[in-house]
Amino acid sequence: MGPAYGAENLGNFIGPAGLAPIAGSSNFLSPEVTAYAAIPAMKYFAGWSILAPVAVLFIGFETRGRTIDQIDNAPTGTPTESLPVGTRLG
Repeated sequence: MGPAYGAENLGNFIGPAGLAPIAGSSNFLSPEVTAYAAIPAMKYFAGWSILAPVAVLFIGFETRGRTIDQIDNAPTGTPTESLPVGTRLG
């Protein structure tokens, strides 16, 4: 969940910062979109909307039917040995 929140926060910055030059605004935090910049702005956001699922297809991996240990070690490829349910440690 951490990377998802980080990507969301990055998107909260990239969206308005990229919209400002398209709209011709000098205010990068809260750009005002005029009528002539509405269509290019929608194309800008549509591009990001297309990029998001493409990134999930190439970066994401299926977690259904896996344990937390398997998911945790999937990027490194390190096999893990799971303890039986109900095993007490220590």
